[in-house]
Amino acid sequence: MNCSLGLGTAQFNGTYGLNGGNNQLHSFKDVAQILSHANRHEVFQVLDLSNGYENSIDLVGKYIKEQGTRLRLILKYYEPNKQEKKSILESINVLLDRLHVDKVDTIMLHNFQQYYENQHRWEDLQHCKKTGMTNKIGFSLYHPSEIRHLNRLHVDFDILQIPVSVFDRRFAHWKQYLKTNNVEIHARSLFLQGLLLMETKQIPDIFYEQHEKDFYQKHKRFHRLCKTYGVSPRDVCLNSVRSLDWVDVCVVGVDGLDQLQTNTESWGEKIPEELMHELYQMYVSENILDPTRWKPNGGMV
Repeated sequence: MNCSLGLGTAQFNGTYGLNGGNNQLHSFKDVAQILSHANRHEVFQVLDLSNGYENSIDLVGKYIKEQGTRLRLILKYYEPNKQEKKSILESINVLLDRLHVDKVDTIMLHNFQQYYENQHRWEDLQHCKKTGMTNKIGFSLYHPSEIRHLNRLHVDFDILQIPVSVFDRRFAHWKQYLKTNNVEIHARSLFLQGLLLMETKQIPDIFYEQHEKDFYQKHKRFHRLCKTYGVSPRDVCLNSVRSLDWVDVCVVGVDGLDQLQTNTESWGEKIPEELMHELYQMYVSENILDPTRWKPNGGMV
């Protein structure tokens, strides 16, 4: 399977990532332009959804009702009330109604904690698959230790969404296990919520106050190397992950149509091996790679 692009929807009428203040997706018209672009370009195969992304579900549902879509719908189910232990089947049915579809390609639990707190949620997803509400079920994970836990419990899943970037290969240790078990792998956080695309001087002070102080120099070197080799940071972030033979889909969100068009044009650019070798030598702390450790950080990945 060749790696394809997935369109993230976290920015649809919401603030997401370090660059959230520049989000241009403020209306259904804006969102419809984005979805129409993805529908027209074959490099896009997936639409990444979550009921945790404000009212993005309703915006996408309105578009699907009016124009339809050829994209595979990947629904990450988020249950905000941690104390609520009821079946999620009713909630999934409501989400399908809001999307104006009878089924979606995939349903995932939005984070491992949902499974850890109540394993009946996974049984509900298995029921969704058995009854034809979805073709695949899986998890959106944040840490390799979560795969280890699922492996110990012999949990059989079809698909995972995990963070992968030019500096983040934490899950690579599990690639053989996942591919041997025919698990589809979706990569997210290719831009680290926009951090890797910023000019170094734009990095928020919070990263100097609470994280690795030498990240400033590493970030500066990354941009300098890209310039030396004649490629953009965006080219490197996208295509370093696209080239991994164990990644099936790269999920990337956008702040506007111009950014989406730039991503489409960048997809498939060849990155010099010498540059990749130099970048792979750079160690970046998990305090930087994991946005859940950023303080303050209220966004959902």
